Amino acid sequence: MGEDFEKIIVATIKLLASQELAFRGSPEDITSRQKGNYLSCLVHLAQFDDLLSEHLRRYANKGKGPVSYLTHQICNEFMELMKIKLVETFI
Repeated sequence: MGEDFEKIIVATIKLLASQELAFRGSPEDITSRQKGNYLSCLVHLAQFDDLLSEHLRRYANKGKGPVSYLTHQICNEFMELMKIKLVETFI
């Protein structure tokens, strides 16, 4: 996974968190109308980014397998890392 892709993921997470928006939808399915803000943002951004578009095409709704950066678990991990980094800057 490229650094640019990770920047897109982190920027999306930062945007949603800063606006205090919910991340998840029900079901967490990229084809669902109720996919949630995180997946909706990524689908929207994929219109303008070939790397993201290809990643969504290959990994969305695949179930278990390689890390896809599309699940709520990965969002939680990134938010935890951001929280730790933020706390470190204040200590």
